[in-house]
Amino acid sequence: MQANAIQRSLDLSLAESKLALAIFHGLSVQHAARSLGRSYNTCKTQMKAIYLKTGCASQAELVKKIMLVGFASLVDQNAAGVLRSVR
Repeated sequence: MQANAIQRSLDLSLAESKLALAIFHGLSVQHAARSLGRSYNTCKTQMKAIYLKTGCASQAELVKKIMLVGFASLVDQNAAGVLRSVR
């Protein structure tokens, strides 16, 4: 899963999608902030925006939503491949 895919699928900013991806990979907000070179307070604010935009209420819900986005993307790619092979 890439930040660009999360950005498009969940209608997040690039900065928000990078943070969401870090959370998806198991980092805490504090560790994600350090890893992304941002302040903890900036990341807390971005997490609030992510929750608002995605309708999630927790990091676990966000991870689940990202997994579903990734799965849907994979299914779409496989379906496109099947359609191409049928032609």
